[in-house]
Amino acid sequence: MDLTPHERFPFPEANDPGNGALDLQILAEAIDAKCVTMLADLRRMVNRPMRLVTLNGNGPNTIIANAFFDMFTAGAGQWVSQIDTTGVLSFDVTQMSGMGTTPGVYRLGVIALTNPAVVVTANSIRTIRLTATIPVSDPSVFPAPSTTAIKRSQTNVYECGVGVTDMQCELEFATAFPQTTVLDAEITHANVGSNLVLLTGSVMYLYRVGDVDI
Repeated sequence: MDLTPHERFPFPEANDPGNGALDLQILAEAIDAKCVTMLADLRRMVNRPMRLVTLNGNGPNTIIANAFFDMFTAGAGQWVSQIDTTGVLSFDVTQMSGMGTTPGVYRLGVIALTNPAVVVTANSIRTIRLTATIPVSDPSVFPAPSTTAIKRSQTNVYECGVGVTDMQCELEFATAFPQTTVLDAEITHANVGSNLVLLTGSVMYLYRVGDVDI
């Protein structure tokens, strides 16, 4: 019995014994095994590690003006996991735990709803800053390398005097060392009249986009 040149499926040659049923069984088993492998590969590609949380209640920690403040901390205790396919549950999407060790491209994103706690400072700016600090060489080698690459994305929105403001910011980055890449999601504002509150309905997410050659 010969094999096809690409997928290596068996097929009978002209001089094979006349056992058609056995030939068909061998071919069917080979196709079935190939389909199982292809399905497993497809699931790995589609079911990429992802973590998404929403704020269920206004953030208890208000954000002072003119200083960057960690967004997870601003909503501490109110974040609720909606999607987590990493196998390592975390309400802080800036944690890369569970994202695997294979080099890849990742996307960190924030949709923030904010409102001054008391007084609105009209025409004041609000800023979200996302940062990825990426090792440029293997951090497990001693001594650990001190050189890192910084990737950053920033969104600025001006307060128009209505109070509630929505903002969105995304950062896409490639890393060869996901487990030791450090992410930060921060927010600041110039609403000097009062502190800022992160509102219920805000969203933070992190997921693996795909493979990359690094």
